[in-house]
Amino acid sequence: MENLDVACKIATVIIALVNVSLVIYIFIKNAKRDSSHKERERKINLLKTLVLDYGMKYFYQFFDDIDTETQKLKNKNLNNATKKEINDSLLKYGKTLEQKFTDLFWGINQDLRTNIYQKTDNLLDGLTKSIFDCGINLYDDNKFNNLVSKQITDCKSEIIKILFSYPGK
Repeated sequence: MENLDVACKIATVIIALVNVSLVIYIFIKNAKRDSSHKERERKINLLKTLVLDYGMKYFYQFFDDIDTETQKLKNKNLNNATKKEINDSLLKYGKTLEQKFTDLFWGINQDLRTNIYQKTDNLLDGLTKSIFDCGINLYDDNKFNNLVSKQITDCKSEIIKILFSYPGK
């Protein structure tokens, strides 16, 4: 009987130790998870405060400016000098976007900044190719819509999608 009583007390102590161990493990695991969650939340708030609240006006201004500038491409009698002026303006708008919007992401996430930069750079490269390709008549509404307007809209949508999908890591 005494052996049974000792075994019962030992089993109780072991169960108590296992319970304490599990409580400590769960506490540490939750603390790490909460810490990483708070860090993500902090980065998202930083993104919102420092970048989006300040920079979104430049983002939308860029797309408004290039939309206005590319409308000049609908003129049937454009010479190369005028095309170069239009293209130079587009590149200038791109540089302004980079300085006032895209570069702000260096402090938040370099991959995010790189993705946004690549999207706008690809857009501007595509517009440049379309402007100087003699085989493309941008004064034709269908060509203009497919090679210019659609590309601008797609780029804008993709960047917004990138921003909304940022997980804060």
